[in-house]
Amino acid sequence: MISEFTKIPTHLLTPPEEYGVRELDLVFVKFLKEKMMAEPTATYPPLAVMVQTQHSNAAVLSNLPDYRFMVIGGNHSRQAVQEILERWPDHPKFCTRNCVVYKNLTHEEADWVSFFFCVFDSQ
Repeated sequence: MISEFTKIPTHLLTPPEEYGVRELDLVFVKFLKEKMMAEPTATYPPLAVMVQTQHSNAAVLSNLPDYRFMVIGGNHSRQAVQEILERWPDHPKFCTRNCVVYKNLTHEEADWVSFFFCVFDSQ
């Protein structure tokens, strides 16, 4: 992990299929969205995001908008927030989301991070 930051959810990407991130369960996304709308002031766990780059950690952190971040943990929450923002694009609670940043993970490492974040995402 190189850092934590806040990112606009609509700029977060789903990783390529080879990273093994599970498919979205749309029933669970709907449940999360309803829960988030019912409790908009609640605190939600951060998303695990990954960037693939040879640049230094400092370069990544000083130029966040220049990088593509893939969500490897918390994709159900990411999707729920994106759907909320389609309806209420300026909702202050959902315009940003805390992220934990990982850099240059192997597929196996990304799988482990994804697994641990799925445990948090399902609560």
